[in-house]
Amino acid sequence: MEKLVYSFKEAAMVLGIHTNSLSRYVKHGQIRAVKLGKRVLIPKAEVERLLGLEPNKNPAGAGGER
Repeated sequence: MEKLVYSFKEAAMVLGIHTNSLSRYVKHGQIRAVKLGKRVLIPKAEVERLLGLEPNKNPAGAGGER
């Protein structure tokens, strides 16, 4: 199963920024985040947007390379 969200620490690592910077960007609305209980999660599509990548448009199991 493909990962749909990143933990705060994972997202910061993928984006190459410090968790404090990520926190500041989320607080100011520059990065979209989802709060689930006490956890703050960053959607994979948001990370891809920030990196300038096109999100995967193929639904899981809809063909493509393996």
